[in-house]
Amino acid sequence: MDFVTDSTVQGSASIASNGTIYFGSDNGNLYALNPDGSLKWKYLTGGSVSASPTIASDGTVYFGSADYSVYALNSGGTAKWQFETDGAIKSSPTIGPDGKVYFTSSDGYLYAIKGTSPLAGSPWPKFHHDLRNTGRYGGGR
Repeated sequence: MDFVTDSTVQGSASIASNGTIYFGSDNGNLYALNPDGSLKWKYLTGGSVSASPTIASDGTVYFGSADYSVYALNSGGTAKWQFETDGAIKSSPTIGPDGKVYFTSSDGYLYAIKGTSPLAGSPWPKFHHDLRNTGRYGGGR
């Protein structure tokens, strides 16, 4: 089954260990697709979602929006929390080994928020693949 969005897809996709595929769009949605390509859910923000989401080992999905917020969603698509900054979030969050979530905002700050778990050990949990940013499936450069 193929899924078609009514807007431009932004950033690259991230893949959870269960095969769920997450990606953002300029219509303000973060989409979650089942491994067969069908829509699992979508979450609407107040602005474009232009960077890749990041998945924690507990299934939390972190992503930013042009509405000046970073979001944390449960794997089922419900909100855990939202953190507002003074600028658009156009870069992908990353998760440190201790579970801390790092992201930048167009307000010029680097933010670090206490997270609940480290980066997921899934096929492609974040932009550039892993904490070493190998950028290719299977690692290495």
